[in-house]
Amino acid sequence: TEIYTLSLHDALPISTGADGTKCIRCWNYRTDVGSDPRWSTVCGRCASALDEIGFPPLDDEDPA
Repeated sequence: TEIYTLSLHDALPISTGADGTKCIRCWNYRTDVGSDPRWSTVCGRCASALDEIGFPPLDDEDPA
Protein backbone atom coordinates (compact mmCIF):
# COMPACT_ATOMS: atom_id res chain seq x y z
CA THR A 1 0.00 0.00 0.00
CA GLU A 2 1.32 3.41 -0.95
CA ILE A 3 0.44 6.50 1.04
CA TYR A 4 0.56 9.93 -0.56
CA THR A 5 0.60 13.19 1.35
CA LEU A 6 -0.79 16.27 -0.37
CA SER A 7 -0.33 19.81 0.77
CA LEU A 8 -3.26 22.21 0.87
CA HIS A 9 -2.05 23.85 -2.35
CA ASP A 10 -2.07 20.54 -4.24
CA ALA A 11 -5.78 20.06 -3.60
CA LEU A 12 -7.03 23.49 -4.69
CA PRO A 13 -8.04 24.04 -8.32
CA ILE A 14 -7.11 27.36 -9.88
CA SER A 15 -9.77 29.18 -11.88
CA THR A 16 -8.77 31.54 -14.66
CA GLY A 17 -12.31 32.70 -15.47
CA ALA A 18 -14.67 31.75 -18.24
CA ASP A 19 -14.57 32.86 -21.85
CA GLY A 20 -17.55 34.73 -23.19
CA THR A 21 -20.52 36.53 -21.71
CA LYS A 22 -23.11 35.29 -19.23
CA CYS A 23 -26.42 34.28 -20.84
CA ILE A 24 -29.32 35.79 -18.88
CA ARG A 25 -31.49 32.71 -19.52
CA CYS A 26 -29.22 29.75 -18.64
CA TRP A 27 -26.51 31.65 -16.71
CA ASN A 28 -23.74 29.89 -18.62
CA TYR A 29 -20.80 31.87 -19.93
CA ARG A 30 -20.81 31.42 -23.70
CA THR A 31 -18.99 33.02 -26.59
CA ASP A 32 -22.14 33.09 -28.74
CA VAL A 33 -24.26 35.39 -26.53
CA GLY A 34 -25.94 37.91 -28.82
CA SER A 35 -25.45 35.84 -31.98
CA ASP A 36 -29.20 36.03 -32.65
CA PRO A 37 -30.26 39.69 -32.92
CA ARG A 38 -33.79 38.86 -31.72
CA TRP A 39 -32.44 38.02 -28.25
CA SER A 40 -29.18 39.93 -27.79
CA THR A 41 -28.59 38.80 -24.20
CA VAL A 42 -28.97 35.03 -24.60
CA CYS A 43 -26.67 32.37 -26.05
CA GLY A 44 -27.31 30.61 -29.33
CA ARG A 45 -28.65 27.50 -27.60
CA CYS A 46 -31.21 29.51 -25.63
CA ALA A 47 -32.11 31.56 -28.71
CA SER A 48 -32.90 28.31 -30.53
CA ALA A 49 -35.04 27.15 -27.60
CA LEU A 50 -36.92 30.48 -27.48
CA ASP A 51 -37.52 30.27 -31.23
CA GLU A 52 -38.74 26.66 -30.92
CA ILE A 53 -41.35 27.54 -28.27
CA GLY A 54 -42.45 30.66 -30.16
CA PHE A 55 -41.25 33.17 -27.56
CA PRO A 56 -41.46 36.68 -29.05
CA PRO A 57 -38.32 38.80 -29.28
CA LEU A 58 -38.03 41.36 -26.52
CA ASP A 59 -38.15 45.02 -27.52
CA ASP A 60 -36.13 46.31 -24.56
CA GLU A 61 -33.86 43.70 -23.03
CA ASP A 62 -32.51 44.85 -19.68
CA PRO A 63 -30.51 42.21 -17.79
CA ALA A 64 -30.77 44.16 -14.51
